[in-house]
This record gives sequence, C-alpha cells and structure tokens, in this order.
Amino acid sequence: WPEQYKTLKRTLCGEPFLGDVVQLGNVKGTLQVAQEDRLKVGGPAVLNKYLTTVRPFLVRALMAHLQWLANQGRLELTPDERASRDFIAAAARTKTLADRYESEDVHRVLALKLASNELLLHLVSRGAVASFLDQRDLLAFTKMEGSSYRCYHELRASMRVAKPEPESI
Repeated sequence: WPEQYKTLKRTLCGEPFLGDVVQLGNVKGTLQVAQEDRLKVGGPAVLNKYLTTVRPFLVRALMAHLQWLANQGRLELTPDERASRDFIAAAARTKTLADRYESEDVHRVLALKLASNELLLHLVSRGAVASFLDQRDLLAFTKMEGSSYRCYHELRASMRVAKPEPESI
C-alpha cells in the first residue's frame, strides 16, 4: 500500500530519463503484508497475465513518445519508419481496447514488444535521433520491461512447443 511504501528507504539510481521527468531508484526495507494482500492462486501465470495486459500500454506510450520527438524536431522518420510506428501503435491500441484475455495474447504481445524494441534500436542505430539523451532513453526502453532477447526467446520456445513432431517411418 502507498502508506507502507513511504516507510521504505529509497535511493536514486543513475541519471534521470525523459528530460529529468523519470528517475529510477532502489528500494530497501521490510513490510508486513496481510494475508488478503497476497496472491493465492495462479503463481507465475498471474504475473504473466498482468504483464500481457500492461505491455501494450507501454508500447502505446513508446510510439506516442516517438511521435512527440518527431513533432519536436528531435527525431527524423522515413516514410517506412512512420508506417512501422503507426502499425505498432495501432496494434497496441487494439490490444488495450480488448475486453478479454486469451492465452494466445501472451505471444502476440511479446511480438508487439519485440517489434517496438527493434524499431527503437533501428532509429538510434540509423542516426535518426540526434540527442545523446534521447538515444539513451530509447535504448533503455528496449531493455526495460522485457528485453528483446526475452521476447524472442519466449516466442521461439512457444514455436517449438506448438509444432508437432514429424512422424517416423
């Protein structure tokens, strides 16, 4: 609960992001957690469901940030890059408007986050982002909340499971 969180020791960590708006930090301390506040069923599957629900919102925010950078003259997009951004944003928007959660959503959302990560990396590596701090922010977002490697690894693992083994003769 927020009141409990305030009792923890917080220390700032690293340089702030997004023009000094977002500051990461470390948290240390001990809290008493009531039994009714604990997850009782589902284990990692519940966490995966929450992440699958939240990831499209993060991707939408990232694509909106790209648009904002472009509007500010801090990002130069080619027509193909704009189309990629618009496609990713539209897919994320569709996912955030969905009122049902299905098990297939996990892989779709991982693929969406992977595509977002790849676009951000591409823009920085191509030199489309002039400012070092903007470059750092975009690259950091590819590592926060599920790196490209993790998204790729989970998608690849699901493909191995989903494919039936060929029958032997």
